[in-house]
Amino acid sequence: MNQLPAPTIEEIKLALSERALVFFYQPKVSFVTGRITGAEALIRWRKEDGSLVPPALFIPLAEETGFISEITLGMFPVLLDDYQRIREIQDGGHVAFNVSASDLDQEELVIAIESAIERNLIAASNLRIEVTEAAALSSSPRMREWVQRFVKHGVELALDDFGTGYSSLDAIRKLPFATLKVDQGIVREMHRSERAAMLVHANVLLAQVLGMEAVAEGIETEYIYRALMHSGCREGQGYWMSRPLPLDGYLALLKQRPSWPASHAGLLRTVLMSHVVELRRVMDWVYSARSEVRSAPASLIPPAEVRRNAFSKWYEGDGRALSGHQTFEAMRVPNLILTETYELIQARASSGASPQELEDQLKKLAHYSVVLIGDLLRLEADLLLQEMKR
Repeated sequence: MNQLPAPTIEEIKLALSERALVFFYQPKVSFVTGRITGAEALIRWRKEDGSLVPPALFIPLAEETGFISEITLGMFPVLLDDYQRIREIQDGGHVAFNVSASDLDQEELVIAIESAIERNLIAASNLRIEVTEAAALSSSPRMREWVQRFVKHGVELALDDFGTGYSSLDAIRKLPFATLKVDQGIVREMHRSERAAMLVHANVLLAQVLGMEAVAEGIETEYIYRALMHSGCREGQGYWMSRPLPLDGYLALLKQRPSWPASHAGLLRTVLMSHVVELRRVMDWVYSARSEVRSAPASLIPPAEVRRNAFSKWYEGDGRALSGHQTFEAMRVPNLILTETYELIQARASSGASPQELEDQLKKLAHYSVVLIGDLLRLEADLLLQEMKR
């Protein structure tokens, strides 16, 4: 097969001006509902004969020459135009827009995003901005300022391709990410490598503990889909569900309202693990707050996090889909007691309560944590058994 010749920067500029650059949309599917929640907009270059120039042939050159920012700014209106047609069919769905480090280092993109939200061309909750790990690591103070502006509007920021390159935890710290996208390279190896599978699960747990959502890329088999469904991953995308589609193809798919396997069991696992991690953080915080050395800051556990712990957040949110299940209903009182105990421990540790008072509350916290952990395990077993019988 003959390889396409690499285009020149002049040809790329001409393609942008002639609107030869278009978006293909790869659906994202919820592992909890089995339905399409949105799509990632992937840029393609459509030639006059209908053939497509792969992004790998022109995006690197655009980045190298600095023209990538012109492409981003030129394609954002295209995304908005496409979205007007998408929301006629799926009003609550989101679109994810990929940007580079140089895009985020300029105010023009932020102004364009703010303008689109103000003119009601897209709701902030329906727009996600995806950046690579390299972009996050190279973030400047100015970039962080621009990012904070659209995040304050409610636009979510996603860290793309996590698990490749540096795989640096520092990338997560530098920008206010709401979503961590596990790279397709390790996702595709899940069925061949136990270590790859464990790395995916570890990344999902990392996202959960940090209050982020996990999205998996590169799902190419039903086996991998089901493994991720039970891992606690929120959404996934890949060829097993759908290849990237031209706009008309994506709209046709949305009209069909397709569904894939779904389960709440994965969320239960991450809630359980997050609860255990949170419990240990409370213990560490109490120790640091009461320690004579006081080598750790008392802000280890922010007040908001104590008031709305991981279990409570799940129980009052996604967990409501399980209302009526005997085990779920049995969690209501322990959840209330747990939340009150979290708040009481923080208040007393901050005000200088006696070690005996703190000991009593910590014992209470441990007792009800064990109760809830047992309930979570029973509920997960019930859900998995139900799935096996289908």
